Amino acid sequence: MSSSGEPDPGDDPRAPPAPARLILLDDDPDVRASIGDVLGSAGHQVAAYGSAEDVLADADSHAGAALLIADLMLDGPLDGMAVAEALRARIDGLKVLYITGHFPTTLMSGLRPQDRFLRKPFGIAELLNTVQELI
Repeated sequence: MSSSGEPDPGDDPRAPPAPARLILLDDDPDVRASIGDVLGSAGHQVAAYGSAEDVLADADSHAGAALLIADLMLDGPLDGMAVAEALRARIDGLKVLYITGHFPTTLMSGLRPQDRFLRKPFGIAELLNTVQELI
């Protein structure tokens, strides 16, 4: 409730989620486009990238981003965890959602307690709910 006694629109559990700035990294162009479309349609501002190098080259433009959604296994020398650590050094409070179809269990030890993981394929509702929980 607001100080005037009127209901605060933010109190309505049916209210749409607040839009957030998101960074999306997936080396599969079809997956990247699909996820980007879903998140954009939900009102989020999505900066989508196909390589770790591109995300890191553009890192200074990501100040204020709330969430990195990163494919764990990428083509090239860097994986999603390496990108997450590099971006966390520049963006305070950045949360991470890892997505992948191939998850080596040895990488589980590298996940932080606040990180989340979705195994591909996942549904739209699962993606949107997880993103909302994290932001």
